[in-house]
Amino acid sequence: MLQETELSAWTAFLQRAVDATYSSEVTIDNLHNLIAEQRRCVREVSSSTVFSSLCRGTEGAAEGEGTPRTPFAARRPSAMCSTPIARD
Repeated sequence: MLQETELSAWTAFLQRAVDATYSSEVTIDNLHNLIAEQRRCVREVSSSTVFSSLCRGTEGAAEGEGTPRTPFAARRPSAMCSTPIARD
C-alpha cells in the first residue's frame, strides 16, 4: 500500500511537471509571436511619413514650417513604460 501511495504521488508530481513544461512552451511561443508583432509594428511606424516628419528635426524650421521638432528618440520618457498591443 505504501509503494502504491508513493507511486501515485510521483505520478501526480510528474504530470504537474509535464503540464508546467507545456505551459512554459506555450508562453515562450506567445512571447516569440509578440516580439514578431512588435518588430512588424516598428517597421510600419518607422517607414511611415508621419513618423519621418516627426523625426525631421530642425530642417523644417529653416524652410519656415514653424517650430522645430525634437527628434523622436530625444523625446522618449526616461522611465520604461509598456503599452499593450490589442489583438483582434
